[in-house]
Amino acid sequence: MRCSRCGADNSQGARYCIKCGEELASRNNLMGGQNPSNSMGNGKIPPQNAVPRSANFGNGFYAGNAGASIGQVIPDYNPSLDYRPLGMWTYFGYDILFAIPLVGQIILIIFACGGTKNVNLRNYARSKFCLLIVFFAIFLLLMALGGGLAAYFSI
Repeated sequence: MRCSRCGADNSQGARYCIKCGEELASRNNLMGGQNPSNSMGNGKIPPQNAVPRSANFGNGFYAGNAGASIGQVIPDYNPSLDYRPLGMWTYFGYDILFAIPLVGQIILIIFACGGTKNVNLRNYARSKFCLLIVFFAIFLLLMALGGGLAAYFSI
């Protein structure tokens, strides 16, 4: 079945276009109201109560039981990842963990590079890693500037 909006080929009985998300329900009614397919055609399987977004938003799903509020959009949803939000005490605990010299930075790099299935923890670790890089660059700049000033004033 071809989509009238983008021309993509969809599986027989599909309710929504796999490329643009356009509703194909009018065509399903003409075909005898077959059950919509659960396959996305690209290896992704939506959650049980996920509804494809409209064509204006691209790929993604409205989350039902995917760890988000009902109606919240999760762009590029991947069912193998964990989308549960982190609580305040979780952030506090990871701040303490990442503050441990050397070991904390190694764990931070592992989490930032995808060593966790929780998307929110991975993104938090990436932000802390970027902050660590900025502080390290400022430290090097101050060391270079301080060394230059010490040489200037010693003359």
